[in-house]
Amino acid sequence: MLRALPLLPFEICEWFCHHILNSNWIRNILKGRYHPVRMIQTGLVLLILCAMAGLMISGSFLSRHALSFLPIKGGRSFARNLHMISAYWGFVLMSVHLGFHWSMILGMARKLFPRPSAVRKWAGRILVFMIAGYGMYAFIKRDIGVYMLLRSHFVFSIMKNHWYFSIGIILRLWDCLY
Repeated sequence: MLRALPLLPFEICEWFCHHILNSNWIRNILKGRYHPVRMIQTGLVLLILCAMAGLMISGSFLSRHALSFLPIKGGRSFARNLHMISAYWGFVLMSVHLGFHWSMILGMARKLFPRPSAVRKWAGRILVFMIAGYGMYAFIKRDIGVYMLLRSHFVFSIMKNHWYFSIGIILRLWDCLY
């Protein structure tokens, strides 16, 4: 948590903005018919909520500095496992959630660029397929499934000679700086 403290105001703002923009969905969650796609999307959101709750609870147990005033003793082994499984499942579930809303993202892009362009259309498609392909590559290469199913209790990150690790560090530093 201490490493993320500089990003905390941004993350909190992002969380609130996301839920303010989706307040209509939250208000209407118990209204209307539940067709299969809506059931899947609602179940997906509930699973993401569980993953986020798991991260918050385990983060509270693991924190030695930020929440030192709380009388939490022990449970670190369980908290580490809960944190790892919640983080990996949350990441994959959020990726699926983003995929479900991809048409909405494309609609926003169309509003941003009102004049159609074949070059921009194909460049966007290629970019999306490259990102999705990299996601599948990283999922397999980094054995994400092993951690999602808790078949390994430790994350081994030997990143020697892995170009994607270097790019990840550069993008994260860029994100922190700007």
